Amino acid sequence: MSDSRRERLMRVLHEYIPREKRLFIAVKGLDGNQYGLRNAETFDRILAVVPCSGERHLLENTKEFLLWSEKRTKNLAVRQYSLLSSAWLALKPGGRIVYSTCSISPEENDAVIAKLVKKRDPQILRLDWLKSFDFLEETSFGYRILPDRSGFGPMYFSVVEKPVISKI
Repeated sequence: MSDSRRERLMRVLHEYIPREKRLFIAVKGLDGNQYGLRNAETFDRILAVVPCSGERHLLENTKEFLLWSEKRTKNLAVRQYSLLSSAWLALKPGGRIVYSTCSISPEENDAVIAKLVKKRDPQILRLDWLKSFDFLEETSFGYRILPDRSGFGPMYFSVVEKPVISKI
């Protein structure tokens, strides 16, 4: 819902995604918690880049660092799960979500996915082509990228797939 984050995302998409592919991408400034309720089983693919503690940002900004607390991380994890759940409801059977944070906190990363696994039973995908990136570290439910191995990050992502339920 942040204008500045949406503008930054649009610049990244414009820079890295070919024009013909961008025609199939929509960026909206709506509350992500509403998508699952308003658009049930609508989308084939969802990129859920959720608000997170962003440790690199904290280290570079003293004011933000002073605002950090364990409670803030816990609150973010609740918000992240809410957004992920909404994305799950908006996802078509057979569709995929890439859940991503800029955090190293297991509570904001694998723990959020673990909660989805417990409640919704998604398939966690381990894509073979990702093995070619030596800076990716596997976690229980996803992957993380740390600055000491890649020169960028931190970043976490997990790829989950909604099973297709056959009707007999």
